[in-house]
Amino acid sequence: MDTTNLTAAVSILIAISIASERLVEIVRNLTGLAAGAPVPAAAAGTAAQPDGDAAKAAEKKEEKRKAKVQLIAIGSGILTASLASPAILSLFPALQSDRVSACSIVVVMGVFASSGSAFWKEALVYVRNVREIRGAEAEDKKLAARNAS
Repeated sequence: MDTTNLTAAVSILIAISIASERLVEIVRNLTGLAAGAPVPAAAAGTAAQPDGDAAKAAEKKEEKRKAKVQLIAIGSGILTASLASPAILSLFPALQSDRVSACSIVVVMGVFASSGSAFWKEALVYVRNVREIRGAEAEDKKLAARNAS
């Protein structure tokens, strides 16, 4: 894959990531999974539960909420990638004839997109580094050609 296709793949991944993050926000707000207000310290303990048990219960509830949101993120990433599958598959023409491979690449792109902005920022840095290396290699070849003449 040349740098043009690599840049296009990262661009599509960024677009899918942004769209799926927006979809996650919509679903979170509709389902009530948006992060709630913190529990005041005075209300943390009740007569039935000491403070430590209430904190553990709240922590466990928050972990479950985060897990649900992550599952929603993965699902929305895959859904968004499937909607963008023509653009994705245009980057991988060899996979278009094989439905299993085509579906696999769409699912993988969806899961990558659900990883969030931290993932695609790193991907962008990777693409930038590849371009710089290729540019340096081209300069070395030009310099070697000049010295050989």
